[in-house]
Amino acid sequence: ERSPPAPHVDVADLDRHAIIAPRRGSAVTATLERLFAEAGRPLRLVLESGDPYLLRALAAQGFGVAILPRSLEALAGPPLEIRSLRPAVHLPVVLARRRGRTVPPAARRFIDFVRGAT
Repeated sequence: ERSPPAPHVDVADLDRHAIIAPRRGSAVTATLERLFAEAGRPLRLVLESGDPYLLRALAAQGFGVAILPRSLEALAGPPLEIRSLRPAVHLPVVLARRRGRTVPPAARRFIDFVRGAT
């Protein structure tokens, strides 16, 4: 009987897997390159795509290990085995809006929520 999978995977352990991730130059992949370098391993991607839905679908079909934001876990589609990356990756989130425009009440509440959460 197999033991349950660990809740996380170390960056150093990923180099034995086919890795699929967002395109080089993206915030996710730039962070991965840094983490792999710190672990003394090169980041070797077998596939890069700007389409996170494609990456998720390919991982679900066994094409490789997708490294994606956790928010994509909830997308509809085949089930995935999800593990947190260790060390954890935290990316900055930026809220941009046009100055001088009237902000609708719902947008104002969202802006206030984001400011309060950061």
